[in-house]
Amino acid sequence: MVMHLSVLALTTDSLKSAALTSVLVLVVLFVVAALVIKAVVTKVITMAVCALLSFGMLTQRASITSCVDRLKKNPVTTECSFFGFKVKVPLDQLRP
Repeated sequence: MVMHLSVLALTTDSLKSAALTSVLVLVVLFVVAALVIKAVVTKVITMAVCALLSFGMLTQRASITSCVDRLKKNPVTTECSFFGFKVKVPLDQLRP
């Protein structure tokens, strides 16, 4: 099942900003969780989940950036992938 996020009017810039914002929110959640949660096991699990989600967001952000750069050199298609969803890249972002 392929879902096009362009229907939601999301651009690669907004996805990159959302990914970076998500990382910052997860870092804040991590700090709050470390201060509030007392059990060591719960802290470790929360830290691991936050770290994995942050890593995933940063990886996808880098993927979007490299896809747009690749499309600027050779615009075969105007789609990139973000967590498996197809994202249409506006043509104005592909012009130098």
